[in-house]
Amino acid sequence: MKKSNLIWIILIILCVFSLIVFNFIKKKRPDISFEEKYPDYIEVINFYSKYPFEKKFIIKANENGLSGVYENKTDKEIIPPKYEHLEACGKEIFFYTNDDKLHRIIDHHNNIVFQAKYDGLNCKTKWCGFETVKKGKVGMVTFTGREILKPKYDEIQCQSKNKPFDDFYYIVKKKNKYAVFDYNGKKIVPFKKRKLQNAGDGDYFAFEKNNKMGIINTKGEIIVSPEYSKVNYGRMSLNDSDKYFVVCNYENSTSISNSTNKIFAERCGSIDISGEKHLPLIFMQDILRVSKDHYIIRDTQNNHKAFIVDKHGNKMHNKGYDIIFPLNEKYFRTSEYDNNQQKRLFSVIDINGTEALSPSDSFNIIDNATDNGLIKIEKDGKYGVAFNNKIIALPIYNKVYFYRGHVMLLFEENGKKYYNVASFEDFANSEGKTVKKYLANRLKKTENKKCFKFVNDNGNDDVFCENKTDITEISGNQ
Repeated sequence: MKKSNLIWIILIILCVFSLIVFNFIKKKRPDISFEEKYPDYIEVINFYSKYPFEKKFIIKANENGLSGVYENKTDKEIIPPKYEHLEACGKEIFFYTNDDKLHRIIDHHNNIVFQAKYDGLNCKTKWCGFETVKKGKVGMVTFTGREILKPKYDEIQCQSKNKPFDDFYYIVKKKNKYAVFDYNGKKIVPFKKRKLQNAGDGDYFAFEKNNKMGIINTKGEIIVSPEYSKVNYGRMSLNDSDKYFVVCNYENSTSISNSTNKIFAERCGSIDISGEKHLPLIFMQDILRVSKDHYIIRDTQNNHKAFIVDKHGNKMHNKGYDIIFPLNEKYFRTSEYDNNQQKRLFSVIDINGTEALSPSDSFNIIDNATDNGLIKIEKDGKYGVAFNNKIIALPIYNKVYFYRGHVMLLFEENGKKYYNVASFEDFANSEGKTVKKYLANRLKKTENKKCFKFVNDNGNDDVFCENKTDITEISGNQ
């Protein structure tokens, strides 16, 4: 081989090697900013940050005022910058435009899923679709462009039918009459001259008559008579089947007034979904139903302290708390400041107001509880368990799980992770002393979703289930 050819080969190899090194370093270097990469882009319009795509995309406008969409982390172009107006909407992320009266819905793969000539296209909510505007009237289309209501109404309100926000009702106004349509555009409540309003999630709607509010169902039947200043679906804490309404009236407040304005105090109670009246109108609006027959309320006549009351408004305990939060239907976390107002103390009470864990600075946050009274506690990032007003597992564990009828305490020992495992009953009765120890990586799934298992030191499976019948079932099939 000639010497000159060898030199050329060596130079080519060096060039290729240099290129490989350069690309490697380029990948390893810190990400350059969007402004460095695209110096002509000058203005951030808005971030889309709705779950589950937290800040996944960013809309930017260039120096000509045209907007496009880019991945927030990689700056990868998703939608080219050619729109005068571009906004984000919807839980699956759709973008919409209002350019030259040709309105488009574009998904985050740059597919145009809908376009039509309207006077306007507005994101009604992040969940229920787009409001179309034409000649001063409004209609509705879904995120995929299916027209639910033609633009011929004066006003449209959106009300979710269920928790996942994938089915809706539309309350429409037309010539001072109101009706309700479902997600397929079918009229389910006919037009009447009573004013309808969104009452919260579900199959009920607020209506107004003689300046008072009531509740109707999807058949138009009156569930709550119109005798209140305000009506709403009650917030649910634990059991969605225990539905209820919070109803309120206003009354003159003689203790708070001035010469120019009258101040009105709000007094609220509750009504069951069946129409049965529960709490009398003597409380603040902050009402939370925690079981079929119990609520958490704030007492306006007792420094707005929180109490558990029965459905008739009778207090289950004399002491009020700053905060009461349900851990389950039997046990409740409470918090209050100490006498010096310096430190917040946490405790647990049962449904009758009896202390299950007295206020103490031995823990900071009470996170969870079981029906038999085991209470998860936390201090300085470590977890423990209390029972019967006593700490039976000090907060020294990495994690504590209440899982399928069992306590699982995760800890490290000699560089390895282990679980201490016991049933709720055994752990409570032995005050935390009866446990079985397993290597954490030996935790296995079972076909029965109420069970789990660990591989013991002999290589056999130890099965744990919510009840003994399931354990027998699985053990018999092995």
